[in-house]
Amino acid sequence: MKNLFITTLFLAPTAVFASSGHSAIDGLFSADMAYKGANFLILLVLLHIFVKKPLTNALRASTIATRDEFDFTQKQVEEKEAELKKLKADFEEMKAELEAKKADALRSMAEEKVKMIADTKSQAKLIEEGAIKRANQATLKAKNDIRNALIEQATKLAASGVKDNIDKAQKKGLLDTYNNSLDEAG
Repeated sequence: MKNLFITTLFLAPTAVFASSGHSAIDGLFSADMAYKGANFLILLVLLHIFVKKPLTNALRASTIATRDEFDFTQKQVEEKEAELKKLKADFEEMKAELEAKKADALRSMAEEKVKMIADTKSQAKLIEEGAIKRANQATLKAKNDIRNALIEQATKLAASGVKDNIDKAQKKGLLDTYNNSLDEAG
């Protein structure tokens, strides 16, 4: 404010000279010039009395508002930086967790693979054993069928041989012996 006052004081004679229209010497020392100078000084004093406080308060308020805005912005920047650090830490934590889950998944897949192979081998063994049993049963059945067919053929041959070689009395004796053995069994 002081600088403004001094600058205005030094520029005042130039302004008065330019407005007078006379020579520099006449304009500076005339009664009109004294009146203009006094009027100007009164104007400066009145401006100093009435405008200084509101102007100073306005500048101070502007400075305070600018400082508060700067502090608020700086606080927001610090909060955002802290939030960014937290997000980076969370990201790294999630990345590590993802790697751990990936390793767990690979390990469980390998374990499941081993388990599936073991299960498949046991199922294959059971299937093989079942096939062997069925083959053995089929072999036994075929053997029994062959034996039954042989017995039947032998019985037919024996019956035809007995029919041709045994007379009626011998047949009756055989039937009686057969009936007696049935009675004893029953």
